[in-house]
Amino acid sequence: MGLYASVFPLLKSFVILFEMKEPLIHLLHEEQVRLFKELLVGFIKPDVVMGAKSSSRLTKLDISSQSNQLNAETMFLGVKAQSVNRKSTKKDFVVKGFMKQVVDAYTLCGKVLQDKLPLTNPLLQSLGAIHPETRGHSKTLSYMQKLPTYATTVLNEAETEEYDQEIRKFYIDNSLPEIEDTRIDHWWGKYEVVQKYPNLSKLVQALLSSFHGPQVESSFNVMNDVIDNKSGRLNLETYSAIQTIKYRLSADGKIAIQFFLELKRIPKINIRIFVTAILFVFEYS
Repeated sequence: MGLYASVFPLLKSFVILFEMKEPLIHLLHEEQVRLFKELLVGFIKPDVVMGAKSSSRLTKLDISSQSNQLNAETMFLGVKAQSVNRKSTKKDFVVKGFMKQVVDAYTLCGKVLQDKLPLTNPLLQSLGAIHPETRGHSKTLSYMQKLPTYATTVLNEAETEEYDQEIRKFYIDNSLPEIEDTRIDHWWGKYEVVQKYPNLSKLVQALLSSFHGPQVESSFNVMNDVIDNKSGRLNLETYSAIQTIKYRLSADGKIAIQFFLELKRIPKINIRIFVTAILFVFEYS
């Protein structure tokens, strides 16, 4: 249990980070690499991990090779487990069996992350370039050039050409406001940023709207609460309206009746769908 208590916070911190409401998709690739490396240094020699300087090399790293693994004395076990291990003798078969299980567990976990994490995903790598603080880095410009190819419906041909000019100016622009503690979507929505870089801002805000955390799972949970034998004949528009309203209620911290009372202040809305959705919110919330 001591080993689990020491290793699990590493995985938990990654999950908790992406449970935040603000968009963090631009950090997803960097955090995945960090998570994988931090797990590896628990049982893989640091010089081996540091030698894999690219994401591609990380995916090809042989983590099951004993020559790349740390010995029992330097492997990360947590304070309690390490204390027991150091007090044991070479003839202690119980501890030796435990250490073999530890190595097997580390190796299996490492291989799962190595296979499942999209460490070489070009979209996630390119999205890292939208953070304002990456301006001036050698790969930022090339990554930003690729972004329109991942969201082909956001910019038309003329806007794409203007976008290419904007990213070059953005790359060397030192007059923009500091991001500091500002949410990245709020920073890209600032008046001065939008005015100077309308197409770049438009594309970035579209990309930041992508789901990248527990919201994906929660959207399925919402629909599971709505779809049953009674509501099987509802069309997709109604399902979408129900889901949208549930998210709005959750984001605003309001109950359904409060949202309903604001109906008159909402312009250009399909009243039939809205009222139908409200009735379902009352029934299923």
